[in-house]
Formats: sequence, structure tokens, C-alpha cells
Amino acid sequence: MTKIFTKKFYEEAVDAYNKYKPTSQADREQYENNKKEFLLVLNNVVEGIKEIGLTPPIVGEKPLNYLFEPAEVLVTGHADLSDLTKLIEIKSKYKIRKGLLKDGVTRAFHKAKLEPTYGYFLQTNFYALASGLKPYLLMADSSQYKIYSIENCQEFEPEHQQKYFDHIRQACIRRERLIKRHLGKKTWTQDVYLDTNSYYWKDEIDTAGDAHKLWNQNIK
Repeated sequence: MTKIFTKKFYEEAVDAYNKYKPTSQADREQYENNKKEFLLVLNNVVEGIKEIGLTPPIVGEKPLNYLFEPAEVLVTGHADLSDLTKLIEIKSKYKIRKGLLKDGVTRAFHKAKLEPTYGYFLQTNFYALASGLKPYLLMADSSQYKIYSIENCQEFEPEHQQKYFDHIRQACIRRERLIKRHLGKKTWTQDVYLDTNSYYWKDEIDTAGDAHKLWNQNIK
């Protein structure tokens, strides 16, 4: 396992990160801040992986799928790391802008809480169901890492896993019902809300605003 995390591994990781192209000024500021923490976060991820312990053959981005009947379409995903018995879903945290304005100009960067969300547990439990492997959720920031598994977290116990499976199943059924209702028509926006809260929509040309105008054209 240790042989994987060589000096070359870290150099290639940094090189890959440096190729990222920010999409806006705010994104560039976040990117530049993340670069300062990147190696520290990466090192904590590596330490967490070592503690969990994977045995070759180790697979990165293992493709997974599962059919939540009575839905008809497979749910798919990719597990970050896995071997023949375990899988690891990795979540990294960097400082984010929030709080009071710094010098009256920009918001200062503050440390984000290193805590799992409902979505993290849902994603990791789905991978466990689809793969049959023991799930581990690994979270890391620049100062520490945390590991969540059935040994220390009830969200991975069978009775708690079921609520996540039910959530996914209901979402699948609802989406397929919408697909059948609007198939071949231009009426999707009547039943689907356009959520542009993701940072992917944050740019300098108001892509989100244009998207909402287009989306709302068919609402009657």
C-alpha cells in the first residue's frame, strides 16, 4: 500500500491540480486558496487510506450500478477507491469565504466544518449496496482526517441504510414518472425546478440568470 504514495504520486497530483482553469474571479480566488492547502489535505487523505487499509488489487473510480425496482433505469456511480472487500468514498474540505467582509472588500476564508452530510452517507451507502463491499467514508481537511464506518457510525448499520435506499428508490420512481409524462414534449419545466445554487453556476456572465429565463419560457 505504501508503495503507491511515492514522491512521484504527490508530484503528479500537484501537476494535475495546477491544470485546473477557474471559471470566474470568485472561482479563481477559491482555487488559489485551495492550492495553499492542497498538499496538506492530500497527505491527510493518504493517511486515512493507510489506516483503513486496502489490499491489491486496488481500483480507482470503480463503476457501479443498481436497479431500484419497480424503477426501470439503473442508478450508476463510481466509488473512489476499492479492493475486494472494502470501498472508500473520499470527501475533502477547504477553507471557504464566509462571514464579515475583510477590509471592507472581500470575505475572509474560514475553515469549513469537517462533518458528513446526509448526501455523503446516501452516496456511500449506495456504493455499498451496489458493490456488496464494506463502506468507509473518509473526510479530510488541512489539519486532520476522519473515518466513518459501521464500527463508529450508525448510518452504516442495516436499519439506517434502508432509509437511504428508500430515498433513492422514491427519487427514481418520481423521475421516471416525470420522464413518461413529458417525453417528446417541451413541458419539463412545468414540473421540474431549476436549481442554480451549485457553485458550478457562479460565474461572471450570469449564466444562472440566462438559464432561468430559458427555463421559465415554457411555464404556463
